[in-house]
Order: sequence, then structure tokens, then C-alpha cells
Amino acid sequence: MKDTASETYRSTDLVLVLLAGLFCWCALQGTLDLNPRGIGMDSDLQNYAQILEAAECPAAFALDPVAPFFPQDPGVPNLLTALAGLFPGGDNAATDMLRVGALGVFLHFLAYYVLGRCLFRSPSLAALLSILMGIAVHWSFGTFWGSMRSDPVPRIFYADLWPFLLLLA
Repeated sequence: MKDTASETYRSTDLVLVLLAGLFCWCALQGTLDLNPRGIGMDSDLQNYAQILEAAECPAAFALDPVAPFFPQDPGVPNLLTALAGLFPGGDNAATDMLRVGALGVFLHFLAYYVLGRCLFRSPSLAALLSILMGIAVHWSFGTFWGSMRSDPVPRIFYADLWPFLLLLA
């Protein structure tokens, strides 16, 4: 009896992880359709994309007197921009960053699902925790940036790491 429950949980885990991956892939496709080549991004991600593009293609920004200072911004070297630079032959920095953002959202769901499984043992409660932690919450000290608010920004990877830090504690 115990083995079948364990197998059921494993298959449920696999299905939920696949559903999270499918959701992130579909959301990415919709985002790319709404923002062709990154046009129309309305978050801080557009700033990072412009900085990354200026670093990769300085000739395109030769007439901009401020562009040479972009890559010197201390917030620019981050995991999101580093991973976006790894896409071979990507469309441009903006779409590459949207793709990496989708990966960050998937990792966000996965990390909180793992935390939920460790805390509650139940796949349904773990899935609920994962979904709820994806919602951005505004409170008096600022914002908890869940993965479901506008474009994923570099701090999504810090939010992805948080559940694992909780598990270590």
C-alpha cells in the first residue's frame, strides 16, 4: 500500500512539474507575441535589455552619450543578464531576457513546490503553495515580487533561491 501511494505522489509530482513547465512555455510564447523583439516591455527588464544590447552592440549606440556608462551600472552584472548572453544567435537582448525570465518563473514554481513537498508532504498543498507564492503581494514595506507580475526581473532568481535557504535553515 505504501509503495503505491509513493508512486502516485511521484507521478503527481511529475505531472505538476510538467504543467508548470507548460504554463511557463505558453506564457513565454504569449509574451513574445505581445512584445515582438522586446518592444512594449513595461518593466525594469527593458532597462536591463537596453544595457545588455549596448554592451553587445556598441556601434548601434555610438551617438548616445550616455550608453557607454550603461555597462558600468553595478546592478547590470546579474544572473539574468549573464544567462541571456548565453543564447546563441538570439533575436536580441530583450527576447533573450524574456526567455531567461520564463526559466526563472519555472524555477520559482519548482522551488516553492519542493518546499511545499518538504513541509506538507502533500502534492496538492505543495502546488497551492507554489501557485500562491507566484502572486505579487504589495505591502507597506514594498513588494514581494512573486513571479506573476509583469516581466520577470533579475531578482526572480533570488526569490527562486529563498525556498532552498528556508529548507537549509
